Amino acid sequence: MSIATLSIEGCRTRQSRLREILKSRNLAAVVLSDARHVFYFTGHWTRAIWPRMAAVFADNRPTLLCCGANSGESLAADEVVNVNLNPNGTIVDRPAAVVCDAIAPRLKGIGNIGVDLPPIEARFGETQSILQDLIELRRAKDADEVALLRRSVVAIEAAYARARQIIAPGLTEMELYAEVIATAAKAIGEPFTGEIGNDFRSGAGGGSPRDRAMRAGELLPLDLGIPVRGYTADLCRTFCVGGEPSEVQSAAHARILETIAQIEPMLRPGTNCAELHRLAKNNLNGFRGLSFGHHLGHGIGLDVHEAPRLNDHWNDTLRAGDVVTVEPGLYGDALNGGIRIENDYLITLGGCERLSNVTMEL
Repeated sequence: MSIATLSIEGCRTRQSRLREILKSRNLAAVVLSDARHVFYFTGHWTRAIWPRMAAVFADNRPTLLCCGANSGESLAADEVVNVNLNPNGTIVDRPAAVVCDAIAPRLKGIGNIGVDLPPIEARFGETQSILQDLIELRRAKDADEVALLRRSVVAIEAAYARARQIIAPGLTEMELYAEVIATAAKAIGEPFTGEIGNDFRSGAGGGSPRDRAMRAGELLPLDLGIPVRGYTADLCRTFCVGGEPSEVQSAAHARILETIAQIEPMLRPGTNCAELHRLAKNNLNGFRGLSFGHHLGHGIGLDVHEAPRLNDHWNDTLRAGDVVTVEPGLYGDALNGGIRIENDYLITLGGCERLSNVTMEL
C-alpha cells in the first residue's frame, strides 16, 4: 500500500500563496519551524523526534529546508541542508537549536523575517509572527490535503467495522481501544502522528477508555480522529452494546438523523455557521428531556479544531474548500449513555460532499 502524502505541485502552489502574504506584509522571508507547516509547504515528513525548519523567500529565491533526517523523498525544496542530530545513534542536546544554527547563516543579512513560531533565542534577529496569516491560508483545503483527510476517513471506517464486530457485553473499553489502534495502524500503513480520538466510554457521553466491561443496553459514542501525516478526519458513531436499543434510544437516534438530513442541504458557501448551530439546538435540546449542549461542528485539517466553527459563539460563514464536521448529539440518563453522530463534509462551489460512508445505525 502506498503512503499518502502531499504533492509537490500542491506544495509549490502553497508556497506561491505564501509569497503573496510576505509581500503584503513587507517581509523578505519566513522561517517555518512548526513541523506541520514545513510539511504543508515542502512535503517533508519524518518522525516527530526530528526537528525541521524551512525558509520561503518573497523574491522567489530557492526554498530552503533544513532537517535532521533525509528520507529520500521528493520535496518542494530547492536546497536541503541535512544536519546530523544523532551521531553514532545518540541524539544531541537541544536538536532544534542545532537545526536552527544550521539554517541561520543562510538568512544572514535578510531583514524583515516572519516566523510561524517564536524563533529559538532570537537567532534571526527581530521577527514578526505570521501565524494568523498561515491559519487563514490553511483554511481552504487543496486536493492533496483532501486526499490525506480521505485516507484518515478510510482508517476510521476500518476501525468502526472492527468495533461493530467485537462490541458486546463483557468487552472492556481498553480492549476496544487496543483493537481500534491496531486496525487503524494497518489501514494507514505507518505510525500515527498524534491522538486517535476522544471518546471510548460505554454508558457515558464520552471520555477516555477505562478497564471497565461494557454492559448490555449501554450506548457507546466512539469518536475517532486518526491522524495521517498531521491531517485528521473526525468521525463519531454510536453503538448499542448488545444490539437492542430501547425505545427512547431509538427515538433519540432518529431525531439526530433527521437533524443531519435537514442540515446537509444547507452546507454550501455563504451559509452562516451560527445559524446551523441554533437550528440543531432547536431540533434537539429538550427532546424527550435530553440535552444537546455542545457545538454542531468545526473545521478539520492540520488542527483538530479549526475554522470555520459551527458554533453560535462564533459568526463564521462557510466557504468553498472548507472541510467541516457536523456532529449533533443527545445526552441524558434515560439514554444510558449518549448518542452522537458525526460526519465530515467538503464544502464545494455547488454544495457539499460527505467524505464518510460508514453506516450511521446504532
